Amino acid sequence: MALEDAFVLAKCLRDRPDAPAAFATFERLRRARVERMLKASRQTGQQKAPTRWLGRKIRDLILPLFLRKGAQATEWMYNYPFDWEERIV
Repeated sequence: MALEDAFVLAKCLRDRPDAPAAFATFERLRRARVERMLKASRQTGQQKAPTRWLGRKIRDLILPLFLRKGAQATEWMYNYPFDWEERIV
């Protein structure tokens, strides 16, 4: 996320007329993705933290299955399209 933010902010600073406009554009462009990432992170964190021994045993048994499925479900997190030549308007 930090690298994505850096690249998008660099484009905003390059393409917008001044810093306030660049930061406003940056926030507009990044907000939805960041909020989606936060939501996914919260859900993942809650699923991995059972408090009782039975919950931990069940988690440990089924976690390998979810990890295989999770790679497909979270592909959007790791495949961020970026085109430096594309102008921000």
